[in-house]
Amino acid sequence: MECIVEKGDDICKCPVETTSLYASGIGMDTVPACVNSLQNLEHIDVSNNVKKDPWKGIDLFAGIGGIRLGMQNAFGSDLKIVYSNEKKPKAIEVYKENFGDDPTGDITKIDPEQLPDFDILFGGFPCQPFSAAGKKKGFDDTRGTLFFHVANVLKAKKPDAFLLENVKHLVRHDKGKTFDVIKTTLEDLGYHVHHDVINAKDHGIPQWRERTYIVGFKDDLDFSFPEPTGEETSLADVLDKDIPKSFDMSERYYRSLQQRELRHKEKGNGFRYKFKTIDDVAETLTAGGASHETNLLADGVRRCSIDVKENCLENGTSISTVDHGTYKIRQLTPTEWKKLQGFPESFKFPVANTWQYKLLGNSVAIPVIEKIGKEMKRSLESKKLKFEQPLSLPKLRELVINGNNLSSSSVVVSSLPSMVKIINE
Repeated sequence: MECIVEKGDDICKCPVETTSLYASGIGMDTVPACVNSLQNLEHIDVSNNVKKDPWKGIDLFAGIGGIRLGMQNAFGSDLKIVYSNEKKPKAIEVYKENFGDDPTGDITKIDPEQLPDFDILFGGFPCQPFSAAGKKKGFDDTRGTLFFHVANVLKAKKPDAFLLENVKHLVRHDKGKTFDVIKTTLEDLGYHVHHDVINAKDHGIPQWRERTYIVGFKDDLDFSFPEPTGEETSLADVLDKDIPKSFDMSERYYRSLQQRELRHKEKGNGFRYKFKTIDDVAETLTAGGASHETNLLADGVRRCSIDVKENCLENGTSISTVDHGTYKIRQLTPTEWKKLQGFPESFKFPVANTWQYKLLGNSVAIPVIEKIGKEMKRSLESKKLKFEQPLSLPKLRELVINGNNLSSSSVVVSSLPSMVKIINE
């Protein structure tokens, strides 16, 4: 990185380390000499016409690449993935097919110091230890410590920002103590941490999917999570046409669901199957079979309204209270699940349907990631060296030589593009 000062035909180039810029606004060891060589320069300003290399990102617990897709959608050509990591063979197979990268690896066995340099870390560390559907062991579960491998990477590489995704229950597990440990760990590493629970259904996806998102920046930047869009969507927006009969629910399967519900009820468990109309939103997709049973579709059936009065159900009425034989009940297809997570039509699954369901259930709602990514990019782009008013050369020399952080004076300082040009106006 260089600081280029121009005065007429004279050019002074000063190599500047990014870390020095974070610490003091301008490299302490190089800029004073550079500035002193241009004694007659009266005022300086920063050109907005600067060259910026793409941010470099790493994709941990990559799965099939859902978070990567969302971040790439948000950053476009301004993001280059330099490393990815995933342990499950089927997920690796799908990841390689769609991105051309081999993410094979075990995060517990990597040396963070050996990773390539990067600017943004993102990943969804394993959900089960913090999930309401799991055993609620949290950090007592050995997999709960996988978070600390993420922390070790952040500690070693000190990227500008990170995005982490986990289940909604994370924020209240063990009366909030689990999340407090995570947040404190990240703050102790020097990050300004933001978190929110966001439901995919509030962002154009017809799926009730609440997830905890944690965003961190090395600098204290202005950041806000995306607001709900207010857009109304339903299963009708993602349904396929000409569904094979193999997805239809048989009478035998229906009876088995009734028997399973009765057994679980006697044991005090919460299992139940649910029928959806095309006007409903899907329940949360998961890797387990329960997602099928809570998202059984009454194909073609609507919710009754002023405009819909036939072949419909009143709001609040479940088809389970109605003779199911009146309706065609079926499972949602893998392609419909793919749409419910926001994956593009071009995304390929070189695995059997059973694995598609599992992998998609473990993935993320891509449109939510994309919106968060856009907000992160906006924040990172605000980190430009600029003067709120022309700064005299003596004042600049005073600030730099005294070791003051320029951001505390009349200057806004932050992460710089690959080159900043300081020009004489």
